Amino acid sequence: MAGIKKAKVKRTIYSKITDSLVMWKFIDNCITTGGLAALFKDPNILAAFYALGVAARGALKTAMDAYVAAPTKGNHDVVLAKMALVIIWLDGYSDQVETISNTDTNRTTYEEAVANIKISYLTPQKPTGGKKGKPDKVTFTIKELGGGDLLCEVTNGDEYQPSGTTFFAVELPAVTPTPIPSPDVSLDGDQINIVSYGPSHFASQSSSGKGNFTTLKKLNKGSRYAIYGFSQNGKKFISDLSAPIIIEI
Repeated sequence: MAGIKKAKVKRTIYSKITDSLVMWKFIDNCITTGGLAALFKDPNILAAFYALGVAARGALKTAMDAYVAAPTKGNHDVVLAKMALVIIWLDGYSDQVETISNTDTNRTTYEEAVANIKISYLTPQKPTGGKKGKPDKVTFTIKELGGGDLLCEVTNGDEYQPSGTTFFAVELPAVTPTPIPSPDVSLDGDQINIVSYGPSHFASQSSSGKGNFTTLKKLNKGSRYAIYGFSQNGKKFISDLSAPIIIEI
């Protein structure tokens, strides 16, 4: 689906293996796990491709046995060559696993594509959120914890990785015969600006990193609040201010 970041395989998991037995076990697990998984078995990944993997696995085992029998430099070089052959097959396997895992019919979210990769025995890359530029506008939900405390939960997903997120609550005026305008709220860089037209309580809380959960504490019970949020990557890159969530405590 358009707009969903592609989940990728962390190829250094196998490309940096230096122990031939560990390498043999790794390709063996990929062949047996992928060959039986509904998402990756034939015809999604052809039996002929798995057969190439079986051949590479066998060639590595033969080279390992030869080195054990005669630990010469030449036999050691053959083991290294067969490990390189295994990596070539694993790269091809990773290519196909990524394609299948990210196909629209197999995933509707980035997280689902990551879960697909795990089924293959391969390891997905950790989401990074790309370059540290201006974060997207934060989206979130609110849950009352009692005692005037509110739990704010970021809902942008695992791809959302700002360096920090701030939530703040602005008390709204009570309903009166002569209506009092709600406070004007704006964001200038990372500075919060509020113009209030009557008595109003303000509370804020920041968290470092993604900040999935942040708690605003001791808001006035019986009052209405507008809850806002924004994220940032350092002092330079600040998201737009979120739409407010109006809640009565």
